[in-house]
Amino acid sequence: MRYETAAFNLSSYYKPEIKAEEGEPILLTYKDDKSDKFWQVVQDGTTLYITYGKTGTAGQKNVKTFDSLQKAEKERDKLINEKLGKGYMRAN
Repeated sequence: MRYETAAFNLSSYYKPEIKAEEGEPILLTYKDDKSDKFWQVVQDGTTLYITYGKTGTAGQKNVKTFDSLQKAEKERDKLINEKLGKGYMRAN
């Protein structure tokens, strides 16, 4: 009898969530054999300030502005949970 094993990916079964408050910086980090990087988002009203890059650098910055507070919050939470799904961990 032959048994085959498949790669097990925990993130496909467990989707952690982080809810953030406006103005609260959320810092996520990812580290493996090939990379060591960070991703941060801060919401100020309808604007998201996103900084990301290699750990130890200033990183790159993006600014996203939305029509409403709810749209900004929804996008912020979506982006956070996408990163968590890719293996990022909360650092703060």
